Amino acid sequence: MADVLTLKAHVENVREWPFDISIFVRLAVYLFLPLGSGAGAAIVERAINTVLGRSTLYSSCPRPRSRRKSLPVAVRGSFVTQKNFTGHL
Repeated sequence: MADVLTLKAHVENVREWPFDISIFVRLAVYLFLPLGSGAGAAIVERAINTVLGRSTLYSSCPRPRSRRKSLPVAVRGSFVTQKNFTGHL
């Protein structure tokens, strides 16, 4: 009779669903871990730039070079501007 009661207690303790709240929490942690590390890196970068006195807006991006309005185009050894060039190469 003790074996039957032990078996009954064991069966009652078994989960009915394969998913539990702990599995959903673990899944959420795994999903938000990359987002949290990226946000943490941004916060640390901003704090370091603030301490060093650098501008934080686009600090890691290279500045674009200024473009001339008319770039030279080689035509049979001579250079003409794209604005003035109307023929075919």
